[in-house]
Amino acid sequence: MSDMNKKVKKEKAVAAVVIFLIIIATVLVFIFWPPVACYNKQFYVCATTKELDLHGFSFDWPMYYLQFFKKLQKLNLYEPVQDDLKYIPETRTLKDITLSFAEIKDASSVKAFDCTENLHFYGSKVYFDGFGSRDVKNLSFVSCGIFDLGKHGHFSSLEELTFSNCFFDKEDFSYTLTYDNKGQVVKDSSAFSGLAGVKKLYFDNIVFEDVSGFIGMANLQEIVAGEGVFSPENTEKLTTAGIKVSAKT
Repeated sequence: MSDMNKKVKKEKAVAAVVIFLIIIATVLVFIFWPPVACYNKQFYVCATTKELDLHGFSFDWPMYYLQFFKKLQKLNLYEPVQDDLKYIPETRTLKDITLSFAEIKDASSVKAFDCTENLHFYGSKVYFDGFGSRDVKNLSFVSCGIFDLGKHGHFSSLEELTFSNCFFDKEDFSYTLTYDNKGQVVKDSSAFSGLAGVKKLYFDNIVFEDVSGFIGMANLQEIVAGEGVFSPENTEKLTTAGIKVSAKT
């Protein structure tokens, strides 16, 4: 009987060890090679998911798992923390990134910004110091605070650039300010002259008193502008320089 008890105990011990190893292996898989991730109480398959729209507060979704979505094509993030943006996958498939209500103090450190084609910001505070991208073609800012535009890095593929209802270098910027924005007056447009590759600009709710920076943009073909963005005199200067000025519809 004692031999039988020993055998049973041994089998139980082996079974316990196997179960323990299975649990450890499962934990390791979900940490380093997770097959699925849960966002907003919904599960997404990491290997096949092509679009993620992560609304809600940043602490509601595990940003760490974003890096495993290697087939992702479109990503929308709301209130992301700068330090968590390193988890956005750096893949050639991710062509469209939209960030809402973010504060980006070091855009140059976000590697995913350098390999996406369409990059959009909404209600965000963005610092341009060193910010550049080799692949982004369409860059837009809606109701954003823009800082240090003149310190931008190299945008080798940028073709279309949008600033709608934005403030430039306004230290007390907050999203609520944009509700009453009557059109911030920009007296110096020289920061745009370094964006030589841009072919089309979009502006709304901004007033430019100077257009020399746009005239210095070698490839600029058209500016689509809202009411009051340019005075008749400045519109004429742009037209004379071969830049088409179209009204925003």
